[in-house]
Amino acid sequence: MFFFHRFQIFRENTFDFQGINENQLKIFQKATKNLYLKSVCNRLIAISKIQNAKEQNIQFDIKEVWNLLYLSISNLPDGSIISSVGSQGFLSIPLYRYLKDMAEFEFIRLHIWDDSLNQHISTDNRKKFSIHSHAFHARSWILAGSILNERYSVNTTSHKKENSLFEIKYNKTVRKVNKHTSNAVNTKTNVEIKKISKEQYFPFSSYEINAGDYHKSRTLSEDGLSASIFSFTAKDGNVPKSFVVGPSEIENSKINRKTQIDPTYLLEKLDSKINNLGASQRLMILDWMRKVHQLEYAHRYESIKWSNRHLWIGYPAFIISLLIAFSFRFPWDTITHDFGIHWYTNHGFYIAFLTSFVALFTGYQTFVRPNEKAVVHKNTGQHHEKVRHQLEYILTSELDKKTRNKKLELIRKEWESIDSINVSYKKFKEGKDMVKSFKKYPEELGFIKDRIK
Repeated sequence: MFFFHRFQIFRENTFDFQGINENQLKIFQKATKNLYLKSVCNRLIAISKIQNAKEQNIQFDIKEVWNLLYLSISNLPDGSIISSVGSQGFLSIPLYRYLKDMAEFEFIRLHIWDDSLNQHISTDNRKKFSIHSHAFHARSWILAGSILNERYSVNTTSHKKENSLFEIKYNKTVRKVNKHTSNAVNTKTNVEIKKISKEQYFPFSSYEINAGDYHKSRTLSEDGLSASIFSFTAKDGNVPKSFVVGPSEIENSKINRKTQIDPTYLLEKLDSKINNLGASQRLMILDWMRKVHQLEYAHRYESIKWSNRHLWIGYPAFIISLLIAFSFRFPWDTITHDFGIHWYTNHGFYIAFLTSFVALFTGYQTFVRPNEKAVVHKNTGQHHEKVRHQLEYILTSELDKKTRNKKLELIRKEWESIDSINVSYKKFKEGKDMVKSFKKYPEELGFIKDRIK
């Protein structure tokens, strides 16, 4: 009875007509001694920040949200945390679920990838049934590590193929937060699959998957540990069913689903990884990566431009030289005898005219040297790519502060030592637009505090 009285006070003091009152929630959280209510307070504040970021299409403060979620989970008594490992091999911890109105359905989970989870699944089945779709629009925010997301086009066909669509059949606990058992049942629908894209994402970035679209994702972190907040939202799009792609010869396959795994170890490991690298420094590294990535593409585009120009100049010069050589065997005397001597039938005119073009093209090749510029820009682009990979390593590795700062300083010096050959504004903009289209980097100069408040 006392608990319900406290819960009534909690409701009256933490919600207003606009929704959650964050300040009141924080006051109540500090005052109450009930572990469940403390957990609810921290969870509501974190979910509110995630939902606000989604609605405004902005990035939330990963460290702040994670610390709230970590407290909301770790403060719960043993055995009270719901967690399971699904067929894709990551640990899933439900954070929030709204089911009152299916048009407004929303489900938010914490996903954790780690090599230690492989013991709970069949890695062979994970490979066979990795490409899948979702019934609801999905969005993933990377908390730690690195995630590789691959997108696929999956088209049905009447011809016999290696792959078919499988429908996931759940047991009678379908309305529970974590379904305990499920089976992949072959629908006998043959499909052709084709990879559309391969994208790598880092902390402070996010990606979306439309309802019904096919994808698969996995960790790319060197230590195997990655984590994300994954949200399903009906109001952003939904389809009647979701499917998994699997081998046609299989009729039915029980989905690996290890339930009630104690997540304490992984939560502590993840907390150490997230809090080891400060938010501002992580943003700064990503800002460096964006600039390096832009220059990498800009130089590659410049290399292609100059390589093409070398060909456009070289081939005509070669062809004209052949024409000049051939012209000495051309029957100029016959043309002159039949039509009279005119400037356009004079061999000397053609020799002078064509030779001037050869001289022009050859002079351009000699003084402008487009082929050399193409090689220089190509090498510079490759050097920038090397620097980018070094930054990716720092982002995805558990390094102590001293080692990380030392590596960053070495990278900074290497970046500064790259020959500063200019690229055209057009090619730089093309490189910048290409990198922007990846949607994997935060706002420019986002590591400056007054820009991320």
